[in-house]
Amino acid sequence: MLTLASDAEMFVPLVTGLVFITWILAAAVKNILVNRARENTRRDVAAYVAEGTIDADKAIAILNAGATINRP
Repeated sequence: MLTLASDAEMFVPLVTGLVFITWILAAAVKNILVNRARENTRRDVAAYVAEGTIDADKAIAILNAGATINRP
């Protein structure tokens, strides 16, 4: 026979598990979006260099601008 106490004992681990699963999925989505944005920036800078809008030295400086920031 189920009582209120036994239901509460099952509720806490269930909610905790759902929070952790949501956290893991959110972190994975964030990593995907950050990496996609970084790759798009590299492609854009490479296209600017190829068309001659900016020179290679400035492109390297742009790509290395955030290198000191802690990246995931």
